[in-house]
Amino acid sequence: MDDNEVIRGIRDRMERCRRLAAQITDDYARAELLKLAEEGEEDIRRIEEESRGGNQTIQAQITEPKA
Repeated sequence: MDDNEVIRGIRDRMERCRRLAAQITDDYARAELLKLAEEGEEDIRRIEEESRGGNQTIQAQITEPKA
């Protein structure tokens, strides 16, 4: 599974959380669902950052000589 598929899955779950949060009356459950959606946003940002710069970090670790 590539990063784009993972991100689509996360976005789908985030949308479901937000849709359910808008429909329920329990304040605690609503807050938890919105928290889950925000965690999904953070996960997407992390995945995107890793895909932009992560390869460089891995390459640096591979080519760095061990002392």
